[in-house]
Amino acid sequence: MAMERRSVMFGSPFFCSVWGFTWELIPYYSVFLVFALSTFRTFALLRPMKQMRRRVVWRVLVGYLVFLIGRQLIGIFAGYSHYEYEAFSGYCWNHINYTNWQHTDAFFSFFQLAFPIIPITVSCILSTCVIYRSLSVSSAQEYVQQ
Repeated sequence: MAMERRSVMFGSPFFCSVWGFTWELIPYYSVFLVFALSTFRTFALLRPMKQMRRRVVWRVLVGYLVFLIGRQLIGIFAGYSHYEYEAFSGYCWNHINYTNWQHTDAFFSFFQLAFPIIPITVSCILSTCVIYRSLSVSSAQEYVQQ
């Protein structure tokens, strides 16, 4: 029964493209936001007296978003990919033509999701060490004061 119904909004190629485009960007940008938060937190823990410039933070966040949008638009405008509604899944899928673009897109996808794991892990370890060190110093000071 679900296979027979026609989608109203997703039947529109424009809406389907916007919907699919948006849902392709969200996972990559959310991973990047975790990466950026971890990096900025580590910077704040290692250099607590130095203030991070807001302009730098905004440039990094907006710059990566522009990169993601540009990467998707290159594939669409060059004709390498297009979004299409498929009734069996109820989703607008990005269909990539089998060319060199597919390998490039797969490389960027892997790099964007795998690379942030390294700085996030380093940030987690450094944060734990800094916090543990500050707790041990404060507990030692309390012991001396008693």
